[in-house]
Amino acid sequence: MEQQNTRLRNAGFATFFFSGICAISAGVVVSLLQERYGFAYGMTGTLLSLMSIGNLLAGLLMGMLPSALGMKRSVLLLTIGYAVGYSLMGLTGAVAALEDGPYFEEMRERVIRTRERTEERLRAMGFAVLESKANFLFVSHPKRTGKALLDGLREQGILVRWFDRPRIGNYLRISVGTDDEMDALCASLKALTEG
Repeated sequence: MEQQNTRLRNAGFATFFFSGICAISAGVVVSLLQERYGFAYGMTGTLLSLMSIGNLLAGLLMGMLPSALGMKRSVLLLTIGYAVGYSLMGLTGAVAALEDGPYFEEMRERVIRTRERTEERLRAMGFAVLESKANFLFVSHPKRTGKALLDGLREQGILVRWFDRPRIGNYLRISVGTDDEMDALCASLKALTEG
């Protein structure tokens, strides 16, 4: 009996794990629909709402199904539902990814160019910039603290990350945005460091 309860509990954990993955991947899918296919914010918001309703119904079923079907059958039914859903998403997503290779390469190259251009500009302003192959830069300035730069940028509506940690407290994590966004960031940082 204990072994069966352990298996059921583990199956429940797996189900909730896949539910979390689904919730995380929804944000990626929504941004892709907006950028690639021109979906309006209202439409993608509706899709997210429908997903939330689906999660609500799944939670309701998880509470009610065991009384009708028994615990083991309920967990199996819900787990199979996730497996089928992810299989369908994987099959259709794989096709879309293969068809969209040139678009991915174009976006990747754009981020790399913008990151490298911004890195050069920040170094010219006296910033120490750690080497990055990601979509962000980790920078510090010898005359201004990370917290002071964070506050100054926030006052101008520019958001960056700052970590209140001993080894990295003087650094900012700057996500690479569009060329216009990075130009605005560099102009603001120039004003903050020269003032």
